[in-house]
Amino acid sequence: DDTVVEKNFSIFVEKIKETLTNVFVYEDPACTSSLSLNGLPYTAESILILGKDNEESYNDHDKQSLNMTKGLSKVRLTYDSPLKAREVASYLKREEVSPMDIFSLEGLIEKQSCNNGMEIKIGNSKFKIQYSGKVLQVSQVTTYPRLSPSIAWLRAAPPKFRRLLPNADTCEIDLTKLRERRALTRFFFITNLLCDEDFENNAGNGQTEDNKTFHPHLIDPTFFRDAVRDIFASYDSSKGGIEVFLPSSKLGKKNPYKYCHIGMTCHNDARRIVEDFQGRTIDLSFSFRVGENNQTTKVKTGKLILDFADITQRCEASNQRAAMPSYRKPNRYELNLDESEEKKEPSRPDCTSTTSITSVPGLFLFPNFVTEDEEKSLLAALTGPDAPWSPSQPNFSGNGMVKRRVQHYGYVFDYNTADVLRDRSAIKPSPGNCPPMPSLNNTFISTKNLNNAKVEHPLNLKQYVDSAVSEGRGWDVLAGVVERVRKTEFSLSGNDLHTSKKIFPYINQMTVNEYKPGEGIGSHIDTPSAFDDGLFSLSLNGSCVMEFRNTGDIKQANTSEQKQKDEPKMSFKERKLVHLPPRSLLLLSGSARYSWEHMIVSRMTDVVDGIVIPRKLRISLTLRTAISHPYENGKRCKPLDLVQSCNFPLQWGQLGGNQGKSDTNSRVKISELVTPNTEKLHVHAVYDAIATQWHHTRGRRGVLWPGATQFLSSLPRGSIVADVGCGDGKYFPAIWAAGSYVIGTDISLPLLRTTVGGAISSKYDVNKNNVSSTEKNRAYPENRRVSMQNDQLNSRPAVAVADCMHIPLRPKSCDAAICIAVMHHLSTEERRLRCLQELARIVKVGGRINVQAWAIEQDESSRRKFAGTDVFVPFNAQPRYLDKVKNEKKRDQKGKKSNNNSRHSNTFEKESTSRFESKGVAEMYSEAYDGAEYDENKNLVVFKRYCHMYREGELESLSSKVSSLKLICSGFESGNHFIILEVQAETEGENS
Repeated sequence: DDTVVEKNFSIFVEKIKETLTNVFVYEDPACTSSLSLNGLPYTAESILILGKDNEESYNDHDKQSLNMTKGLSKVRLTYDSPLKAREVASYLKREEVSPMDIFSLEGLIEKQSCNNGMEIKIGNSKFKIQYSGKVLQVSQVTTYPRLSPSIAWLRAAPPKFRRLLPNADTCEIDLTKLRERRALTRFFFITNLLCDEDFENNAGNGQTEDNKTFHPHLIDPTFFRDAVRDIFASYDSSKGGIEVFLPSSKLGKKNPYKYCHIGMTCHNDARRIVEDFQGRTIDLSFSFRVGENNQTTKVKTGKLILDFADITQRCEASNQRAAMPSYRKPNRYELNLDESEEKKEPSRPDCTSTTSITSVPGLFLFPNFVTEDEEKSLLAALTGPDAPWSPSQPNFSGNGMVKRRVQHYGYVFDYNTADVLRDRSAIKPSPGNCPPMPSLNNTFISTKNLNNAKVEHPLNLKQYVDSAVSEGRGWDVLAGVVERVRKTEFSLSGNDLHTSKKIFPYINQMTVNEYKPGEGIGSHIDTPSAFDDGLFSLSLNGSCVMEFRNTGDIKQANTSEQKQKDEPKMSFKERKLVHLPPRSLLLLSGSARYSWEHMIVSRMTDVVDGIVIPRKLRISLTLRTAISHPYENGKRCKPLDLVQSCNFPLQWGQLGGNQGKSDTNSRVKISELVTPNTEKLHVHAVYDAIATQWHHTRGRRGVLWPGATQFLSSLPRGSIVADVGCGDGKYFPAIWAAGSYVIGTDISLPLLRTTVGGAISSKYDVNKNNVSSTEKNRAYPENRRVSMQNDQLNSRPAVAVADCMHIPLRPKSCDAAICIAVMHHLSTEERRLRCLQELARIVKVGGRINVQAWAIEQDESSRRKFAGTDVFVPFNAQPRYLDKVKNEKKRDQKGKKSNNNSRHSNTFEKESTSRFESKGVAEMYSEAYDGAEYDENKNLVVFKRYCHMYREGELESLSSKVSSLKLICSGFESGNHFIILEVQAETEGENS
């Protein structure tokens, strides 16, 4: 509060300090009645006035009221034992001591009331001062180390508890979790400590065994806690202390000591107490007040009832925050807590897990419409590097853009007009056409008869999809699933339709929506004038709860008057919640399609049958039948033409037709020398960012493929080997050990910087003193060391930044070449061929080339499983290796330091904060590295690396298109396909 000072402020401050010292730190017992609060139990060892009390500021009147009064608002008292400190704190709270009580002590300060505070007289000076009329706020502090949140409650406010008891609605899954929690919790609930009957006599006063009358509100909570601790002290095996949590005084209970919650340091201690004290009656010994005196008494409890309890999930997160070394309110990234751990309670009530009890006419849910393997293949295609995401589109209100990412196939749905764009030649906002619908590629399978003649048999849809899944052809899987929806006879019995089965063969439009955790969509009905009856939604990867609201009227215009009379009339609004699990297909038809709005609430979790389900990334496929014009006079309108193609991957600007000629010719031909954006963002930029960690976790481990090292060791001594895509040079030691020379090229400069000194000579023994501590710490494996006679080759490796599309070496200048783990980062077949041609150009005739690339076929023991041929493979980067954010932080700290030295440092600290402190961790890394995502649970930055997975025989087929290369051998090892090629003399007329 503001303090108005009339005269010498320093005299007032010193007198206030003297008063506080005389009150709390008195030494002469004879003076306690006049210089201390009545009944203050203990003397403090010392007193410290917290705040700014520099005498130089006394001359500045402006600072007197701003800074000096802050120095009089907080006082720290130090006692020689925690017991004394606790009892003093309890006394100040119980007696409701205020600042006026301290300043009005008899014989020390004269107090006169005034309208705006109080006037206090010190000698001949009068001071007009404002202090709050509220009681003092008292809290205990300690210098002991912080305890672990697993054995102690660390917050000042008590936690909230929940009983670990089942109810009639508890399902089997919840019951199992409940048993597990009861077997781990360290808390228990105890009741009947002081029974209500003990306080019904004598107008609310209880009677003790000693015939002493008392009321429960006369009992000091501190003394009651001590009494409970004394009972269970022998059960405290760790001697870490016992926590006693009483009901909040805000509840206004007549008997606040009937029950409490108790926390032990481990579950075994709590279990023993629950077993031993169940149903027993014990004596409680504690103190209570009678008049101005404290008296000790014993009270017999009722039959005790004990059971296990636990703190709520929100309180667990709060306790974790309190355990941080320097407490401040942190964000969830610093706590490594998932969003779902912070917000366990959804904003909506429970929903039904089946549609049998939703009572929405025309709504049907078909679980597991696709298999898990089909789901993986669909996700690989729809979220992979070739996914044709739509350009940004304006939303319906026109005041912004649609936030979620979408893909359109067949026809574009314009969110601004809420209508389908029927003229594909004028589709906006992108020039050209959206991708066509996927169609089946080859519906026949070839076999041989007894005469060894080739015979083609029709391939059913299941065989087609299974074959596409096994070969990683995600786009073919998508075409098969769409065709499955068209051909399936859906059983619609029990709804408002007249027929029991129905098919939807004219589906010609698909929209793919990407819903990140926390994202949703507003309440709406898909435009009746744009789409026919029958709307499908296929959920992939994640689940959600979809909310349906009855609008009370039928908005469809495609039914006859007689059928509309048969429709159930709903004059009131209803709300139904339906859970859409992964791989399920939702069908909206009839009333559910036209008279019920549907929406997805934006939140992080859903509750289904009492189980909290955190939301994950969800990919939704919406399949619809776009119509040429609205229905008129109940007549059925014609669906728009089906535009489809089997030339995958589907792209914007691609024409329809299954023959493929028009599709290929319609695409813009781009030179293979031009690096696609996919490779720039998801190959080059990724390896530049992770170079340091890559060298520490991959290169220095010395993991080399046996086939490659065998190839290098078979080369003649003195050979010049080109390592194209050498990375951190992990194959350099193997080349030097074979007595060969190496020239390394790579597109990543940060990776090349790690190649210098990339191996250690074997003349250094890491167990002896002839090697530096730095080299000892490297601990290179044996295959990363070179022999003494080849040590001079390691002094300065020859490396250069270069693209494998144009290797800066003279033709026929190398004896051999290796290209390990490079070809699977090239995104087009033209660029893969160009790489092979460059390798053939720089190697002399008769020289050999070893090429290895990732295989889609992986060993059963491999942790890598690829659902498609073109995929994003995640790389989990540790933040300490990412230089961009580290350097920005250093510059930011340096800037803060310089600002702190300026005379405006206080203003700077208050009005501006570091952009790294004000921004979330995820935003920091996404800004520093395009396409990177921050994993809050693991505290890792996830980069997406583009990779093309090669099928068996694909490398051989590519090499056969380069006439100057002859295939020597091929094979499979460690999840990679490899080929060894020999360079032949060029034929006449071939370009060199």
